[in-house]
Amino acid sequence: MSDPSQLSPRALGEAIGVSQSSLKRWADRGLLEVHRTAGGHRRIEVREALRFIREAGFTVIRPELLGLEGAELAASLEEGLDSAVDRFRRALTAGDEDIARSVILGLFAEGRPLSLIFDEVFRPALAAIGLLWLDDPHGITIEHRATDICAHVIGDLRGRIAPKEGRRVAIGGAPSGDPYHLPSAMIATALAAEGYRPMNLGPNFPVHGLAEAAAREEARLVWLSVTAAPAVGELRDGILDLVDQLHPRGIPVIAGGAALGALELPDLAGLHVGRSMADLVAIAREIGAAGSGDLAHRA
Repeated sequence: MSDPSQLSPRALGEAIGVSQSSLKRWADRGLLEVHRTAGGHRRIEVREALRFIREAGFTVIRPELLGLEGAELAASLEEGLDSAVDRFRRALTAGDEDIARSVILGLFAEGRPLSLIFDEVFRPALAAIGLLWLDDPHGITIEHRATDICAHVIGDLRGRIAPKEGRRVAIGGAPSGDPYHLPSAMIATALAAEGYRPMNLGPNFPVHGLAEAAAREEARLVWLSVTAAPAVGELRDGILDLVDQLHPRGIPVIAGGAALGALELPDLAGLHVGRSMADLVAIAREIGAAGSGDLAHRA
């Protein structure tokens, strides 16, 4: 009979979303106390596991594996969103993908909306890391490593969203000259959670190609993520032309991103502008509920 006061490395790893090899590495470094049974199996005391989780800043994504009541576990490990942001930022800065993933998957497991996770956790953490180069000669390296970790975590989130039957295709990406792939990946993941079947074309995708892609894939929604706009006039014209092509076919365009304001886009039927991920998701939800692109322009 198994001892409820002890955990196997596998159970602890699954409870906090990390690999057994990572746990072994931390045990070898003296960060986690692991002992062996008479039969030679590795075991971790639940009290030691909780201490490790609390001090290392992990989030429990499968509490049932720890054998504790939800209220008891929440009381010992509860934290606010600000704390999660801080732990996520520190994990990204240190290059610790396991902890970064644990923070985000924990929030997701708690039922936090993806739009909130992207707006209130990813965005401030990445913004802070993006300023490190001003004072740290290794800041650019840290930023690129953090971006790669975020891409992995977003992919993990995307894989945990169960597809729904009858999903409408949504297609989009970032325009030519915009090298940022994370914002569009976040949009695709958030749309998947809203019941769409997203096709993310990634960064540096020509705007004029979106109309053709939408027709080929029978998309019912097109998104555009604009984090950088090196050619403002050309991009503005391209978006207006895209809307002119798609609106008569009942395909709405949602645009958002840090650089969108520089384009000074006019109010236009078929074009919906979001100022945050939560706003973009709300627009997509309205479009899905309406069943067409015949919604009022959102600015």
